Amino acid sequence: MDFPPQAFIIGAQKAGTTTLAHLLGQHPAIAPCARKEPEFYTLNWERGVAWYRDLFRGAEGRMLLDASTNYTMAPREESRWARPNDPCGREVARRIRQLRPDARFIYILRDRADRTYSAYLHTVRQGGEARPFQQAIRERPGFLDPSHYHWQLSCYLEHFDLSAFCFVDFADLCEAPEREARRCLAFLGLPDGEVAFTQGRPLNQGYTYRACGRWLRRALGTERRMEALSAAVKGLLPESLHQPVRNLIARRPDGLAGTDRAVLDDLFARDAAALASLIGWNPRRPA
Repeated sequence: MDFPPQAFIIGAQKAGTTTLAHLLGQHPAIAPCARKEPEFYTLNWERGVAWYRDLFRGAEGRMLLDASTNYTMAPREESRWARPNDPCGREVARRIRQLRPDARFIYILRDRADRTYSAYLHTVRQGGEARPFQQAIRERPGFLDPSHYHWQLSCYLEHFDLSAFCFVDFADLCEAPEREARRCLAFLGLPDGEVAFTQGRPLNQGYTYRACGRWLRRALGTERRMEALSAAVKGLLPESLHQPVRNLIARRPDGLAGTDRAVLDDLFARDAAALASLIGWNPRRPA
């Protein structure tokens, strides 16, 4: 086993990392982690390398892939927002460099305002946020930090060269997932001719609960129990009823209001300009 992992999908949260990891994991030469997000270099560092290695058991002879979005969720120094036990971004990059100096990083970038709003809705759905959007982002800068892509990247560039990064636009991933997966394979130095990708519907899509769903969520107490109930119901019902039942419980969320987008664009203006200057990236929204 070529341990520790050389390949990383490092962000951003709510930007399609689950979908891309699923696609790349279909390549016979790639072994994704058995745990969806191992978070070894952040929350699980103290568990030790043996714990990390065990998550890739049975992956001999393949390139190991770690897709952990919190590797690019470091609080900015000026935000004064830090989660207990989370190391700063520079420390995460230093730890990766220490164990894997030839690491390769795939960084998915999504329109900053859309990503921030999606993360907010995700937290609301899980019961961790009840404040209106603009109040929440003022009082909880952790919603904003992962969208400061230049800041997150700068932590890594203290330890790795820019050539170690492949940048994927979320809109491109939505529009042509197979094309973007093949581009990532080329970046990782792997042939793609033998892969016939199967995707199905996009994974980990955003949604909000309807009244029935909110009642069930409160009754069950946790999102994990809600997901377990959903899986059980799907197993009992014919496939033709899956979507109608889902529509009774959840719906696609409303889009970001123009006033909220303007506030976010202003907050991210400096970071956006710095990243555009560094890598030439400006976001576009999915068609």
